[in-house]
Amino acid sequence: MNSSTKHKFNVIILILAYSLTIMMLDQASKLYILHILDLPNKLSVVAVPGFFNLKMAWNDGNNFGLFSSENSSR
Repeated sequence: MNSSTKHKFNVIILILAYSLTIMMLDQASKLYILHILDLPNKLSVVAVPGFFNLKMAWNDGNNFGLFSSENSSR
C-alpha cells in the first residue's frame, strides 16, 4: 500500500469514527430527553429560560399538517 492510499484510508476511517461518535451522541441525547427529563409526560421543558424550550412532538413523517384528519396512535 503506497503513501497516498494509506492517507485516503486514514481519512475514511477518521470520517467514519466522527460519524459514529456523532450518531451515538445523538441517540444518547434523545434517550436522556425522553427518559431522564421525562418529556413525553411533561410535554414541555424549559432548558434555558427565554431562549431554549423542549416541546414533545412525534414526527410521523408529516409534521406540517398533512393528513391532519387521520387519527393519531400516540
